[in-house]
Order: sequence, then C-alpha cells, then structure tokens
Amino acid sequence: MGGFFLGLLLGIRPSEIVMRRWGIRALVLSGVLLMTTSGILFLTAKAIIPLWIARVTQGLGWSGVVVGSITWVTVLIPRDRTAQGIGLHGLLFQISQAVGPGLAEIVVGRYSFPILFLIGIALTGLSGLCATFTPAPPHSEVSSSAAEASGRETWALRGAVLSLAVGFGCVMSFLADYVPSIGTHSVGGFFAAYVAVNILVRVIYGARLDRGNRIRIINVASISQAAVLAGLAMTMSPWQLVPLGAMFGFAIALYLPVFQALIVDLVADRGRAIATFQFWYLLGATLASSLLGFVAAIAGYRVVFGLAAVIAGFAVGFLKLDQVTSKAVSLSRLE
Repeated sequence: MGGFFLGLLLGIRPSEIVMRRWGIRALVLSGVLLMTTSGILFLTAKAIIPLWIARVTQGLGWSGVVVGSITWVTVLIPRDRTAQGIGLHGLLFQISQAVGPGLAEIVVGRYSFPILFLIGIALTGLSGLCATFTPAPPHSEVSSSAAEASGRETWALRGAVLSLAVGFGCVMSFLADYVPSIGTHSVGGFFAAYVAVNILVRVIYGARLDRGNRIRIINVASISQAAVLAGLAMTMSPWQLVPLGAMFGFAIALYLPVFQALIVDLVADRGRAIATFQFWYLLGATLASSLLGFVAAIAGYRVVFGLAAVIAGFAVGFLKLDQVTSKAVSLSRLE
C-alpha cells in the first residue's frame, strides 16, 4: 500500500503538466499505459523489490487516470453540479473496490495469480478504448479554464485535506491487521457497510451536495470520520465494525466530492484544482501508511487510530482558519 500511495503521490504533479500541455485524453491514456506496464511487471515479479516497483508503477498510472478522469467530468458537467458529478464519478471507484477483491479471490482460487494479472491487463486495455472514444473537451478549452475565474488555495485548506487523508490511509492500511485483536479476521462487514452507505449517499443525496454550504458539509463529515476512528480505537467487538463502516462511508461520501468541488470553485484551473486536492490527500494517506506504521509497531493500532481521530478533528480547525484568513484578506483589499 505504501508503494502504491507513493506512486500516486509522485504522479500527481507530472499529471498536471501532461494535461496542460497535451490535454485530458493524453493524460488518461498515458496513465492506462503505465497501468498496463505494471500488470506485465506483476506477471514477471519473483521477489519483493520487483513487486514494489510494479506497485509504484501502478500508482503512477492510476494518478494519471484519477486526475484526468475527474477533471474530464468537471469540464463536461454544469459548474453548479460539480459535487454531484464528482460524487457519481467516484461512486464507480467505490463499486470497483467492493466487487474487485471478491472477484479476484475467485479467480485466484480457481486459476492463479498470473491469470488474474492477465485479466487486469485486459480490463485496463478496455478502459483505454473507453478513453479513446469518449468525447473530450478541446485542449484549448481545458487550458483556458484558468481564465473563467480568479481563485485561491491556502495552506489551511491543504492542511484540512491532509488531516482527513490520514484517517483514510489508516483504515485502508491497518484495519485488516488490527481486527484480529478484537476477535475476527474479516473486514468484510466494515467495508460492505462502508460501500453500501457510500453508494446510497451519493445516489440519493448527491444532487443536494451542490445546494448546501460546502464548509458545513465538510465539517460534519470531518467530525463523523473522527468519531469512526475513535470508535475503532475503542471497539471491543467485531459487530461494532458494521456501524463504524457505515459511518465511515457516510463521511467519505460527503467530504470527497464536496471538498474537491470546493477547491474547483476556488482555484480557476480545474486540472490544477483536482491535482492539488489529490496531491495533499494522497500525501496524507502515504504518511499514514508509512510513518504511523512505526507508531503501530511501538504502541499498537489502538493508539494509531486514536491519533488519526485527533488529526481528523484538525480539519475543522483548518477550515475555520481558512475562513478567518479569507475574510481578513477581503477586508484588507477593501481598505
């Protein structure tokens, strides 16, 4: 996971450059090419170092697909439906996360890992065909989006994104290793509830995300995620994982699309806006999966989830700081 997150992180800024120079379609197709390459590397890997290289390459390609496809969505849909569009787009990722591991286990159980990787390569090629034939905005339209509105991005906003990402990285990286200590070896209940609520919120409530106050929605989601992480730090029963997973899905379904829409509102260039969010979110997830792993080795996973809960709460403070700062800047300009 650390290698994958590192590849994602390293690929964000180059993705922004590729998109600005050659357009959205070129970025997505280059990401697909790197992911296909990673599939070939998985097939040939016989030791941990080649496997890690394959994982980093996969992350590099995935960063191009994510940044490119989300920007593609924001350019094609009406601006007043940005959060809904990003949310529904992200829903496809959630469905793949829910279905993919189960299907992969079936393939490996009946056949082998090489067959699984070959299927992955074929599906990646199919996604390249989809990108080739899907209508894309002209390159000039994407490049000139910076002229639509003046915008800003602050360190407070980046800090809020980073704070929320730490909790996400902890759950994705450590939960499977943590749950045996509470009497189960399965995280299926947690992630099933997580995906189900995520889907319900994005489908049923998605249209309202653009009509609500973005800061208020993110604050609610931040507090919900902090509560989930605190609950994981204190949970004593496997059955508690299901409601915690449901609340985690609720938080993710709210803040992921709304925060990205907020930054698209503030930063004129849509590609830069999406790349900015993805960079700081993936940096937080990478730090969580690597640095907090050392904390877990020393103090245990309960301490790690407790720390992540506190850090998630920082997002509310960062957003408040951003509002205060922006008001001060506005007043100084008026003066």
